[in-house]
Amino acid sequence: MRLLPHIQVLSLAALLQAGWPLVARPAEPEVVAPPAPPAILLQGDGSWAPWQERLRTLNALTSRLSGDDATALVRFATQPGVPKGFQPAEWHAYANDAFNVLRRQQPLPEDYPAALLALSANADADDTLRDYAVQHIAVLAETPGRQADALRAELWRQVAEPKHTRAGTALLGLEPLVKLLPDEQKRLSAPALAWAE
Repeated sequence: MRLLPHIQVLSLAALLQAGWPLVARPAEPEVVAPPAPPAILLQGDGSWAPWQERLRTLNALTSRLSGDDATALVRFATQPGVPKGFQPAEWHAYANDAFNVLRRQQPLPEDYPAALLALSANADADDTLRDYAVQHIAVLAETPGRQADALRAELWRQVAEPKHTRAGTALLGLEPLVKLLPDEQKRLSAPALAWAE
C-alpha cells in the first residue's frame, strides 16, 4: 500500500489550514534561442547535430532567406567535394535538397545560377554533384531572364560530352526547352541518337 503520497497531501492540507501561505516558486524564464542563420546551421562539421537533423532544418527554411544567408547556402551547397561531417551519399542528398531550397527563393539568389554553372563545369568536382547541378541548371534554364542563355549553353556543352551521365541528364533537361525553341529541335536530334546508340 502506498501511503507516502497520501501523507504528503494531508501534510500540505494541514499546513494550508494552519495559515501557512503557499508560495509558488518563481517560474524560470523560458530560454528561447534566437533562430540561427543558415550560415551557422550549414557548416557541415557534424558537431552539433546528425546530418538527418541538418537535412530537416534545411528543408524547413523559408523561401525568403536574407541575402547573406542565401549566399552562404549557395557557397556551402555548391562546393566541389564532400564536407567534413558527411558521408558521400548523405552529402549528395543534402546538396540536392539545398539546390531545391535555393531554387524556391524569392527572389532567386543572384549568385546561384553562376555557382551551378561552375560546379557543372568543374572536372575535379564530385560527379554526382555535377549531375545534380545539371538537373537544376535545366530547371532554371526554363525561366527567361535568369541567365537562361548561359544555362542552356552549359546543357549543350554537357550533351556534347556523351561519356558521362550528365550528357543524358542534359538531354532530358533540353527536351522541354527545345519545344519552346523550335530552331533547336534539329540540334537535339543528333546527340539524342548518338546517346541511344
